[in-house]
Amino acid sequence: MNDLKWFVAYTHYKSEKKVSSRFQHKGLEVYLPMRKVKSKWSDRIKEVEFPLFTCYVFVRTTPGRLSQVADIDGLARFLSFGNELATVKDHEIELIRKMIRDYEDVKAEPLFTAGQRIRIAKGPLCGLEGILQKEKGKNRFLIAIEGLRQSLSIEIPSQYLASC
Repeated sequence: MNDLKWFVAYTHYKSEKKVSSRFQHKGLEVYLPMRKVKSKWSDRIKEVEFPLFTCYVFVRTTPGRLSQVADIDGLARFLSFGNELATVKDHEIELIRKMIRDYEDVKAEPLFTAGQRIRIAKGPLCGLEGILQKEKGKNRFLIAIEGLRQSLSIEIPSQYLASC
């Protein structure tokens, strides 16, 4: 029986490569998806690699082995939702690999669903809470004006949003 699963290691900020290397040194299968970004300096443009998912490293192991590697320097914890450790399916890891291999501008975006209560995390409306709506594939932030029994909505990029 194959108990190997892809667990999500949550690292300290900018420690993804170090943690990935230390997992590999302990004999674990690791995946750290990287994206290439063009950075412009005054005299040149250079392509720099950054982790696709900030502070996340995927490690394929058994649940029992996690406690043996939990003390790795740079590792904050293993991601969990409630009392259950977060796992990523093999086909999702393969999808990430394929997207990075076949496309240039791959970005990680937060997952929001229409009707979800959200708040604006940055920009001039930072801190404002409302409801997410989808219109023609675009995110719209909806805020109720109770006194008028109407609402206002604005188009807003996902990176400006956070869950409530």
